[in-house]
Amino acid sequence: MTRVALVTCAEYPELDGAAESRGIAALRARGIDAQPVVWTDSSVSWSSFDAVVIRSTWDYVENPEAFLEWASSVPKLFNPHPVLKWNADKRYLLELAEAGVPIVPTVLVEPGQDCEFGDSGEFVIKPTVGIGALGVCRFDATFDQQRGLARVHAQQLLDAGLGVLVQPYQRGIEMYGETSLIYLGGSFS
Repeated sequence: MTRVALVTCAEYPELDGAAESRGIAALRARGIDAQPVVWTDSSVSWSSFDAVVIRSTWDYVENPEAFLEWASSVPKLFNPHPVLKWNADKRYLLELAEAGVPIVPTVLVEPGQDCEFGDSGEFVIKPTVGIGALGVCRFDATFDQQRGLARVHAQQLLDAGLGVLVQPYQRGIEMYGETSLIYLGGSFS
């Protein structure tokens, strides 16, 4: 039987949600022994698996360097290390924009730089390394107090050594959420 490690974090040792359980059952019905495995568990023998697939490693943002070092050491990791490294830091958005891919207008602020965001409209400040809404705050530049709070938030992220992205707030996120585009073997799934 083919053994597959579905990599997760300690907070979700059985993966994240009922859909994951159904996926494991479907794989088992096809003769694949898929099991959740926590990436920080030092007792795991990663070479004992026929494939290792990253699923719910939500804690990588706490120590992205350790996560990437772990990923580079795992044999048969289906998620290519260069892609993981590129995707772990949202600076990739600027590379996409340079390549002509339309993105939300984004300004990168590095530690040691001043954070500017204009004086009108809603905007978000987010760390370059993060997941979901972790470290993301929304502000309205129309109000002096909000601009002051935005400066404090940005400075806290910068003082922690993180880069900061400043983007106009996208109201559609509230109404429609975000959509992931998944490609398998170069084909849109």
